Amino acid sequence: MRYLKFFELDTLTSKSSLKYLKREIQILLRSKNTPHITPFIQYGSYNNFLIFAFDYCNGGSLQKVAESRGINLSANLLGLNQRFTFNEIKIVAKSLIEFIDDMHGRNFLHRSINPKHILVIMEKNMITKIKVGGLKSAKSANVIAESLVPAIETIRFADPLAVEEGFCENSDLWSIGMVIYFMTFGKLPANKFPEFLEIRNRGTIAFPNTSDYPNLKIDESINFFIQFCIAKRKMGELSQIVLVDLLKKSIPWFN
Repeated sequence: MRYLKFFELDTLTSKSSLKYLKREIQILLRSKNTPHITPFIQYGSYNNFLIFAFDYCNGGSLQKVAESRGINLSANLLGLNQRFTFNEIKIVAKSLIEFIDDMHGRNFLHRSINPKHILVIMEKNMITKIKVGGLKSAKSANVIAESLVPAIETIRFADPLAVEEGFCENSDLWSIGMVIYFMTFGKLPANKFPEFLEIRNRGTIAFPNTSDYPNLKIDESINFFIQFCIAKRKMGELSQIVLVDLLKKSIPWFN
């Protein structure tokens, strides 16, 4: 099956819209072998539309799956039951790290990793694979000083330092940490920008007291992974590190 993405040509008249479209095409063409990328098949035009064809992901976005399981991000309240299984969380965490390892190796930053841009493949209502989209926000890692104002629904997953100072490899890793925290606890560790910024500057995170929630079973390796993602690092520190190899030494399920 194929998923089609349509762009009405009449709407692509501004320089900014053309720039983002051109960027997305370039990244897709240069990243065909990137693991877990939204699989781009081909593109063409019909009538007044530019059409992209991708492999179909039957589960839709991770955000859609979360909502179908009763996670309300706007309420940001810890649910009484874990909405994603340990195995699903492992699949998403490992896949996202493999994805950014390859992207960073190709000198690209994603800059907008969040549940809306993570597409899932499901079997028997369980996540078995993911594909990452949202590449129009990606940028060459050489342009780390450029900031990007995220959309309202995704800003809480974006690196709070990057909104003002610009993006780097750490920014993608922070976003992955927020995604896995969200999957694990059904909420995010903060509600307001200053609170996220405080966590970012501190480089450590306080996890919920799960003893108050007997149905919430958290493997310690997940907490370790989240802490690894949000740890405080100097800009450029990750540029020469192969994250997959590093995590294999600390987390058994990365092997």
